Amino acid sequence: MANPLNKVQIEGNLAADAKLTDNEKVTVLNFTVAVNRSYKDRNDEWQSAVDYVAVKVFNDHAKELEELLKKGVAVKLTGSLRQNSFTVDNQTRYELFVLLTNKKNISIPSVEETETTTEQAA
Repeated sequence: MANPLNKVQIEGNLAADAKLTDNEKVTVLNFTVAVNRSYKDRNDEWQSAVDYVAVKVFNDHAKELEELLKKGVAVKLTGSLRQNSFTVDNQTRYELFVLLTNKKNISIPSVEETETTTEQAA
């Protein structure tokens, strides 16, 4: 099979501060991006809605991004769609999330603007 395409692009704002979980095996940064969308309802009127997209970042990239990802911060990111399954009370549960594999695949405009302003002042 040729290289299948699994690419997701998300643009929105963080719904809450990112949460870092660190144990012996792996470091994981979890955060949720709120993405606004518009659609027409049955009466042909425009409506607004928000979709919440879970995102995970592992290991070194997780630690580097933790301090930057706070509630309300605007982000643009590219990752891949992943699914995990786990068991709770003898029931299989599934979670769907975007995996960010490289910190170069996330853009945080407010941080980039601050860095540019600081560099120009120097």
